[in-house]
Amino acid sequence: MSNRIVLACFVLLTVLASVSIWATSTPAATQPQYKFRMQSIYTPGETGFKGTLTNFVKRVKAMSGGRIEIELFSGGTLVPSIDTTAAVGKGTIDMGSASAAYISGVEPVAFTTLIPQGPRNAEDVMMIWKRGLGDLMSAAYDRQGAKLLGMMIVSDMPLYSRKPVRTLADFKGLKIRTHSAMALFTEQLGASNVFIPGGEVYMALSNGTVDAATWGNYATMVDKKWYEVAKYVILPQIIYMFQNDDITINKETFNKLPDDLKGILQSAAEAATWELVQGNMLANDAAWKTMESAGVKIINLPPADVGKMIEAAKVVWDTLASRGKDAYAGMKITTDYLRFKGYTDYDITKRSITVKQ
Repeated sequence: MSNRIVLACFVLLTVLASVSIWATSTPAATQPQYKFRMQSIYTPGETGFKGTLTNFVKRVKAMSGGRIEIELFSGGTLVPSIDTTAAVGKGTIDMGSASAAYISGVEPVAFTTLIPQGPRNAEDVMMIWKRGLGDLMSAAYDRQGAKLLGMMIVSDMPLYSRKPVRTLADFKGLKIRTHSAMALFTEQLGASNVFIPGGEVYMALSNGTVDAATWGNYATMVDKKWYEVAKYVILPQIIYMFQNDDITINKETFNKLPDDLKGILQSAAEAATWELVQGNMLANDAAWKTMESAGVKIINLPPADVGKMIEAAKVVWDTLASRGKDAYAGMKITTDYLRFKGYTDYDITKRSITVKQ
């Protein structure tokens, strides 16, 4: 973890060093001013909102010398959270920060940013992004009328459960609140899946409508108080690390901006990419102490079962790759890198995959 933090800090400091350069441009009073409304996927108590995106807004204002002011709204305030990117593309709101999964219905490549048993750490995610997944995702957002400024890195997505899950056999019949590729994965493990909006999951866990749920890391769980009703954390994580939470601006609005302001927005978003993963890592330490004091226990599945989980993940990878040409390309970039790192022997070119056109 120390290496990851050092690398992330280096990248973040490099980006922030540009603040003084941008801020020495022509005084803001003599140039056009821009005011944007931005809706976040996060609630006000989450690290992503009170830390990363709040800092992004401040950073843009400082770097632009006050020429850009962004008013930040929490999830669902202006439009339903699931419609955030579509609203940015249509110009209903100027900017957004949502989950890439929200556009996966029209852009299947978005599924490839969130795969079970995939990248293990932030470096893995960054390398996959730089090897071409970022270009595929940028093109997907472009088709939706949104300019992708950056995609934040998020850590840790375990299973939070009301019941002890000690082996894969315990997944049989388990009712899990999850979605997208994670639902495909837990189905492979024998569970049945239910989708419930995030705000309703606490009650669903409390009354037994669902047995377990996925969402995010420990810090997020403390904010949502799931630890009060789900006393078990099941490891290994379903997803270790992923790059899925975007920062976008309406494409036409972005194209009309002066080049220096375009660069400021992109540099600030690049900083946010790393700031979120660092913030979550630090917040997780304090969050786990809260969860532990409330009686939450970690259950590590046995090594033989972990191997079976990796095999189950391959079936999901096949399914995701079949969803279109870009989805196949995204999964090839990702799995080629995972094989290079020695995490898997999966070779997409040797699988029987029929790509949907």
